[in-house]
Amino acid sequence: MSSAAKKILEEVLQLPLDEQVAIAETVLSRYEAESQEEIDEAWKVEVRRRIEEIRSGKVKTIPWEEARAKLWARANGKT
Repeated sequence: MSSAAKKILEEVLQLPLDEQVAIAETVLSRYEAESQEEIDEAWKVEVRRRIEEIRSGKVKTIPWEEARAKLWARANGKT
């Protein structure tokens, strides 16, 4: 982060929370340029890619029970 950005951030963090939120929403709204249709299309492409990886054998699936056990272990700090 540049020194100018750090200075701005320090100043923003001194503002009341509602003003900080308003600033964050304004900044983030500039990046909401993609339409929902573009997002949906990107997901379709991603799903097709993943299906092809499974069909081709590039990736291997695991049973849900095994995946769930791994997730629970990770969530409980056992991995």
